Amino acid sequence: MSNSGGVSARRGEGLYRGPDGGVTYATREIHVRDEEGVAAAVHRALQEQTRFRTAGSGGSKSDITSQRDCLLHLGQPTDTIEVHGDLVTAPANMTSGRLQSLLAPHGLAIPTVGEWQNATLAGAMVTGTHGGSARYGLMSTSLREMRLVNGLGDLVTVDSGHPDFQHSGVSLGLMGVITRVTFECIERFSLKLETDVVPFAEYVRDPVGHESRSEFHASVWAPEAGRVVRFAADRVAGPPHPISREQRFGWRTAVATFLSRRLGLHAAVSSAVFRRTVVGDVSDILSPLDLSPRTVRFRVVANKILPRAVEFAVDAARASEALSRFQALFRAHPGRLLNPIGLRLTAGDEFTLSPTLGRHTLWIDVFYYGGEPFVTELATLAEELGARCHWGKTLPLAPDVIQRQYPGWDAFRRARERFDPNEVFANSFTDRLGLTGYGSSGTAGSAR
Repeated sequence: MSNSGGVSARRGEGLYRGPDGGVTYATREIHVRDEEGVAAAVHRALQEQTRFRTAGSGGSKSDITSQRDCLLHLGQPTDTIEVHGDLVTAPANMTSGRLQSLLAPHGLAIPTVGEWQNATLAGAMVTGTHGGSARYGLMSTSLREMRLVNGLGDLVTVDSGHPDFQHSGVSLGLMGVITRVTFECIERFSLKLETDVVPFAEYVRDPVGHESRSEFHASVWAPEAGRVVRFAADRVAGPPHPISREQRFGWRTAVATFLSRRLGLHAAVSSAVFRRTVVGDVSDILSPLDLSPRTVRFRVVANKILPRAVEFAVDAARASEALSRFQALFRAHPGRLLNPIGLRLTAGDEFTLSPTLGRHTLWIDVFYYGGEPFVTELATLAEELGARCHWGKTLPLAPDVIQRQYPGWDAFRRARERFDPNEVFANSFTDRLGLTGYGSSGTAGSAR
């Protein structure tokens, strides 16, 4: 086999390094350190008619990054960022927590980040990762430009003026390997986080009002106790300083849920137990989870064995109805929930495959044990509510149902075909959705 881009290996031959040191190749993995290495990997995949997916930090609970052929790993990112006013450019494989730290000396921050600090910027974007704020949308809503290597091995820049920008912000990794991203940041600030508990009966009358009462807000609903733990944060004056804020699903929540669920001690979920106030830097408050990628990957595997994780994105206009109907479902099937339910509100956006496309959205995060008829009824309820799903978690809805939820589905598919006509970046997950393979345009791509 001829060398391409400094790669000298065949599938099944083990691990090799090209003479330029830019690429290593294995049966299951490709390691690259720069954009030239990514392009070489694409050219090799085209030659061999194989597919690969880009591996992030491994936090997704769905099969979005799975690949039977091989995974591509970008090398360790540098700590170099470029700052021009409020625009910041960073390596796409940098973690969101690291970027927030590097932004601190510049007095800047990204307003939307996930709770897990070690998710890569590209991975968080392409799966539609969100924060908890009625004012801000997904992480992708701060995106202003990205650089990627497409399925032909070409380096492409997609900015907010590009005709395919709306398809690229939440792309499921199908537009190419993202190498650099530019975000519009805001002035850095401190947050005062207050935690309390309200009855579910009060919360369900106006979920949007509860989730909008502060600039940043997230909640945990304990169905057995009939109560909601609220985490509300607003900006305060004063210098930022490190704090140790309590996690939404930390030890206190776990103990209180156990006492309520198993022993009927519903008072364990009360303001007397949870009420507290902390003040800290925006990064410490919004992203308290600093688990290692290895720990998270172990949890992902464990969740695939027993419980499942799905996060429904419901039109905020139907939030009260949705929660009432979920409450009835959980009561009809006791014992199906692993954790209490996570709740957050996110502003809408215009990205084609964004779960928050065109509407303010209440996220309902459910960890559950499978089994019929609960799983079928859960999917039926979600379909009736017009709920979309977080791409990085379980998708209990049928592909045709998912397709109908996105008006620009076919437009995205055509954009994907322009960027990756040979389906180098496809996998069984995207095949099942009908975005690639025979389900996409009636003919299979040549890269398999």
